[in-house]
Amino acid sequence: MLTARGVPPVDLARLSINSCMGVVVSGAELDDMWAVVLLLPLALEVAVAGGRAPDGTPLPAFASCCRETYHSFNELFEAYLRTSASTLECLAARYRQAAAYRAQYYPNPLLSGLLDACRTRGLDRLAGGPRYHSAVVEGFGWANVSDALVAIETLVFQRGVVTLPQLLKAARADYVGHEELRRMVGDCPKYGNDHPIAETMARRVLEAFIAAVNAQNGTGDHVAFRASLHTLNHHVTMGACAPVGLDGRRYGAPLNKQLGPSIWAALSGPTAVLASAARLPVDALPGGQALDISLPAGMLDDAAGRARFLALLRGYFSLGGADLQVNTLSPAMLRAAQDDPAAYPNLIVRVAGYSEYFHKLARPVQDDLITRFEAGL
Repeated sequence: MLTARGVPPVDLARLSINSCMGVVVSGAELDDMWAVVLLLPLALEVAVAGGRAPDGTPLPAFASCCRETYHSFNELFEAYLRTSASTLECLAARYRQAAAYRAQYYPNPLLSGLLDACRTRGLDRLAGGPRYHSAVVEGFGWANVSDALVAIETLVFQRGVVTLPQLLKAARADYVGHEELRRMVGDCPKYGNDHPIAETMARRVLEAFIAAVNAQNGTGDHVAFRASLHTLNHHVTMGACAPVGLDGRRYGAPLNKQLGPSIWAALSGPTAVLASAARLPVDALPGGQALDISLPAGMLDDAAGRARFLALLRGYFSLGGADLQVNTLSPAMLRAAQDDPAAYPNLIVRVAGYSEYFHKLARPVQDDLITRFEAGL
């Protein structure tokens, strides 16, 4: 990951992990996590809607990005790329402005002093002091976009069973009265099942996101934007306010988590999820790209189970995986802990790059973890 960023060999030995999962140059890098959060399903909805708001009002910022009618899937995909890139460009500009403001009015001598170049240059960590100033761009809902695009290409442009406006209308109605259409959307290939069509689209969407992030660099300033799929548990809160589910997601349901698929999409077990994730360009995601899985409770209690787990780890990393986060808790125990928290005061779960007492998590996050564990995620 560092080599792909262009970090010289002299700094590779200083590799370290920032907080949860970001790969950084220790003592030389400001890794500003959560610098930008990009809600990718929103960009897709705007593109599908021809650059209009849900009430039909034109959105001038996207007038040149979208078309009223798309005659091919590639036309729609290009509109999605322009919409997401335009949004990211605005957010990146806002980050630069905010960083400059903080450097001038809220300097941090203590943290700046921990970075070698800040000391030699006499500059704050946000004012061009560090040798590496990385602003991490978190891409939320990328797998939801991928699954939606597969469904759109299949149902609209290949089979012609529904028009794009009809699909958008059904999704905005949360598929109420359109249950058969939602079933057809659900039957389309989904990322996380080791399916070639879904995996090809997932890689295409992710590579486009990475390219859009990298395109924000080269401006001559000291900030370098880095792509990331680091969601922690915010895929739950973001899902609660995210736009419509063109992938069949119900309104308010969580988005996909980090490098993993949507809960309802992973139907072929954890090994298929690992195989799908290992095909993605994780080397280009230095800001974070962990994959979460859940194994049966008690699997690690005996030598045979530990041997199977070791084989799973070796298989994933040999295929190209970079970061795996594992739980082995019983969903039934978690439900019992929800009903009687006092009886499980020390029950700890792996949330993302950190662990937490289960009773301290918000109820929607608890529900999401239980549902994920039931699905092997």
